[in-house]
Amino acid sequence: MEPGELLQLDDVTVGMKLQAKDAKNNWYDALVKKVDVERGAQVSWTRYKRSPPQWCAAGEHGQLRVPISESELTQEHEMTGYGDTTGRIGDQTYEVDAIIKKRHARGRIQYRVRWMGWGPEYDEWRPESDISDELVEAYEDEQIAAARRAARAKKMQKKQPWTVQATKAERSPIYEQRVVDAAHDFKFLAIDAAAAVHGKTQPRSEVRFSVLRPAPPFKMVGMHGRAEQVARDDLELPGRVADYVGPITSFKKGAHPVDFFSIASLDVVERMVAGVTEQSTELTDGGVLALQRNHTAMMLAPPWDVHARRKDDKPFEPTDIFVTGHRVALLEKTQADGTVKIELGLDEDRFNYDADTRRAYKEGFLKALTRLQKRAGRAGRAKAPAIDVRGVDASWTWGGAVMTDDAMYA
Repeated sequence: MEPGELLQLDDVTVGMKLQAKDAKNNWYDALVKKVDVERGAQVSWTRYKRSPPQWCAAGEHGQLRVPISESELTQEHEMTGYGDTTGRIGDQTYEVDAIIKKRHARGRIQYRVRWMGWGPEYDEWRPESDISDELVEAYEDEQIAAARRAARAKKMQKKQPWTVQATKAERSPIYEQRVVDAAHDFKFLAIDAAAAVHGKTQPRSEVRFSVLRPAPPFKMVGMHGRAEQVARDDLELPGRVADYVGPITSFKKGAHPVDFFSIASLDVVERMVAGVTEQSTELTDGGVLALQRNHTAMMLAPPWDVHARRKDDKPFEPTDIFVTGHRVALLEKTQADGTVKIELGLDEDRFNYDADTRRAYKEGFLKALTRLQKRAGRAGRAKAPAIDVRGVDASWTWGGAVMTDDAMYA
């Protein structure tokens, strides 16, 4: 049989070396693996062993032929695969448009190239020696730069809390609406805060007083934005906003990541919840302060920590948001001489309160009780607490007891 002559199925046997057409209609050297009357011959490619075997038909319009020489096959590829004009810059030489990929085959480097003027279906793996040094260097430099960009992006992604990652694609108008909606969430927090202090007589640190569920990630981001807005725009507090409302950060509790931020300012807490619960009970000042019948004043004080706990690896799924605060008390203590002294009650067994925090709590009590007295007086209530304020460092009385400068600022 002559080289290039099409083979009939009867002429084909297992183990026979021949040439077969691939899916792109190009001829390549092949080895017969199986023969089937209905399906034809299954061949594997001699030069491309990683390519899967292919069934080829035989006959007049078949895909099997007697092998031609390697030089003739190369010339045929040039004419049928790439044409004789498009991208051709010399005898058996074609211009490369771009290098697409890189691999190691049989210990040698190969590059997958795209020919100038030809589409992706004609991409081909070529040895490094067939490609100009300039193209190879440009490709390798771009790969290094891309790896660095990916590493930076991955590092930034690890640093970002998951609630921030889940909402970072939102545009400014959407974020602003999230902040507006968060004001309603803080109304529910105020009601829960009132319940956490009303009727309580013992101080307690890190009280979980409110849970919002279901809570998508944007709810957490909106609540944080609302707290920052209160500190920056509503109260115009001096210094950095982060001194009053901390940034959203992340830590891992068990197998689940937890995002949280902390509200450290009593002024911010009062502004966010003020006026929400005072209509429901006369003993509550904005969901922060409650006066008990036993002459105990109880306040749900900062830091308020807002946590968002993700239950699985789906950052866009609803989660739980829970809020913790510190239940702080003013307690009447009868001394040995019969006098009554007001003391600041803290849960010091479970939390370490520094001197600045103690002073802030005392000043917060003073301001809240003063506001409550003024509001009760305007409403004509006879049982308004008796508070005598004579300045910043003044002594003041409440319920018949006296808090001196020492007690206030100890």
